[in-house]
Amino acid sequence: MKKKVKRQSTKVAAVILGAMLITAGCNKTEEAAKTISEIPVAVTDITGGSLNDSTLITGTIKPGKDVELMPTNAGELVSVSVKKGDTVKKGQVLAKLDTSDYELSLKQAKTALSRAQNGEKRAQETYNQAKGATSQAQDGVRQAEASLNQARVALKQAAAGVPDAQDGVRQAESKLRQAEASLNQAKNGRLDGIEGASYNLQNAKNQWDDAKRNLQRMEGLFKEGLISQQQLDQAKTAEIQASTAYQQAQLSEKQANREDNLTVLQGNVEQAKVGVTQAKSGVNNAKLGIEQANVGVDQAEVGVDRAKKSVADAKVNENIAAVGVKEASIAVQEAQIGVEQAQKKIDDMIIKAPVAGEVLDVMAEPGEFVSSQSPFARLVSADVVHLEALVTPEQMFTLEEGETAEVEIPALKKNVSGNVTYISPTSEQSGLFKVEIELPNEDRKIRPGMVAQLNLKEVLVADSFLVPTEAVVEKDDKAYIFVIKKGKAVQKEVEIIRAETDFTAINGSISKGEKVVVKGQSLLKDGDQTRIMKEEK
Repeated sequence: MKKKVKRQSTKVAAVILGAMLITAGCNKTEEAAKTISEIPVAVTDITGGSLNDSTLITGTIKPGKDVELMPTNAGELVSVSVKKGDTVKKGQVLAKLDTSDYELSLKQAKTALSRAQNGEKRAQETYNQAKGATSQAQDGVRQAEASLNQARVALKQAAAGVPDAQDGVRQAESKLRQAEASLNQAKNGRLDGIEGASYNLQNAKNQWDDAKRNLQRMEGLFKEGLISQQQLDQAKTAEIQASTAYQQAQLSEKQANREDNLTVLQGNVEQAKVGVTQAKSGVNNAKLGIEQANVGVDQAEVGVDRAKKSVADAKVNENIAAVGVKEASIAVQEAQIGVEQAQKKIDDMIIKAPVAGEVLDVMAEPGEFVSSQSPFARLVSADVVHLEALVTPEQMFTLEEGETAEVEIPALKKNVSGNVTYISPTSEQSGLFKVEIELPNEDRKIRPGMVAQLNLKEVLVADSFLVPTEAVVEKDDKAYIFVIKKGKAVQKEVEIIRAETDFTAINGSISKGEKVVVKGQSLLKDGDQTRIMKEEK
């Protein structure tokens, strides 16, 4: 809304008059003019921004919530804890209904829950046992497979033992042949040995007899002094050697006649025959080991199949037990729901304040029967209230749900910040739109029914130069302002975009921060010397 621009000529004239008094006592006009050649002015900065306007919309304070308390369940009212006019907190107990029937239902529900929990425990134990049986069966499979592997290794080893046993037979037969050959050789050589030994014995005896006769002859010669001692010693030595040779020949002749060597060789032959028999038995044993190893492999394979079947059976039992656990768990959940429902019915027999506020009325007394068909009490919230007001379509579009709004409470002489919570999508019969502003009321001083005013701010001009309205000088249908540069007044023509009581939005060859004259401008002309008496903020 456009306002009439104010004029400050009277005040400025007073300032000028004060300046003229400085020249009191001077009668010459030229001296007086020289004294007031610097015109005193007041200035402020040119600013930029939006030109706003405020409109106060009157409305009425309404309670934040007006609640009629209905019992959830029907029953006899056994106690009432509040009376009309009481202030209550959210969640405060207001009244209690008889819960004896529901207490029995709760007890039954808890019993059912206990049975279900025991059933779940037993089902879990069964499942754990079944799971343990599965684990044991799987261990059995691993053990059976290990036994099968061992049996297969034993079969390989038994199969490998047959060639070794056959090699043993061949070696034993070879030893037998060697022993028999040695025996035959010993038998054939024995006769030749006996004849040679007798011949050698006779020769050794003849040589010994010759050595004895030679020694007797040499001893006689020595006694006669015909030979030396050395020659006698040599004859003695020859006799001893011949005697020793004869003794050895006797031993050889006895050995040649002994049958001990043949007995040993015959024993070797017999041992070799036993070795052949044992080696052949080893071949038979090796073949028998293969048969036994094959039986062991077959038995181990059967054991693996049985162990795997045991695992499958145990897994089936485990799955059945798992289903039992799940069903038992569902039963527990259902029983728990039954307990909670029974408990909720008991809790619903306690009437609590849904919001903080003041009790406006209590409609029932202890002993009376109440139900969800009629209210027990009426409660209005006090911590939060609402301002209801009607606005024009233009004003409605300046509001948005969720944004902050300023509200004045004349009776309390204070301003309160609230939130826009509702803007009606349709107009009233008057053509105005209802809006609601939620206001905090912790101290509960704002009472429903009070008159309040919504301070509706409107942007008249966005992004413009702003100067105090009194700075604008209008002359000959044009608008001017004076800015101070180097102590001189510079007159600048401007365009008035919108003028309000305090500020005017203008446009022109100006800049933010320039000093504009707000007092004394009516006496200025372009180029006048000035003296800044005051700088407005």
